[in-house]
Amino acid sequence: MKGIREKLLSIAIAIILTMFIFYGINTFYPRPEWDDMCKDVGAATNQTACEAAKGEWSYNEGRPRPVKLEGEEIYEPGFCECKVFEDAREGYSRVVFIVALILGLIAVLLGAIVLKLPSVASGVMAGGIITVIFGTLEYWGHMPDFARFICLGIVLAILITIAYKKLSKK
Repeated sequence: MKGIREKLLSIAIAIILTMFIFYGINTFYPRPEWDDMCKDVGAATNQTACEAAKGEWSYNEGRPRPVKLEGEEIYEPGFCECKVFEDAREGYSRVVFIVALILGLIAVLLGAIVLKLPSVASGVMAGGIITVIFGTLEYWGHMPDFARFICLGIVLAILITIAYKKLSKK
C-alpha cells in the first residue's frame, strides 16, 4: 500500500505543478483573445470588407477565384484572417514556450538534485517534464524545423544526463 500512495502522490504533484505553472503564466501574461482584436474581421465576407477591417483575405487554395462584374456583389470563396491576432498569438506562444521551458527544466533539476524524498522528487521531476512538453506544444506550430530539432536534442540530453546521474547511484 505504501508504494501505491507514493506513486499517487508523485502523480498528483506532477499534475498540480504543471497546472500551477500554466495558470501562473496565464495570470501574469494573459492569452490574446480573438474577440478583442478581430471582431470586425470575422464578419467580412469579401476581400474589400476584410481589408477594411484590417484583416488579410486568403482564398481557398486550388479553387477558382470569382470575377466581379460591374455593379454585382458576388460571394468570394475564402476567409478573412486576422493578422494582428495571429501575430499576437505567435508572440504569446513564444513567451509561454520560453517560460515553460525554463520553469520545467528548473523543476526537473530541483527534483533530480535538491529534493530527497523520492515521491516528491519524482512528482516535481514529472511535473517539470510535462511542463516542458506542454510549453513546447504551445509554440510547436510556429517553430522552424531546426529549432524543433535543437530543442528536442537539448531536452533529451538533459534528461539522459539526469537519468545516468540519478539512477547510476542506486
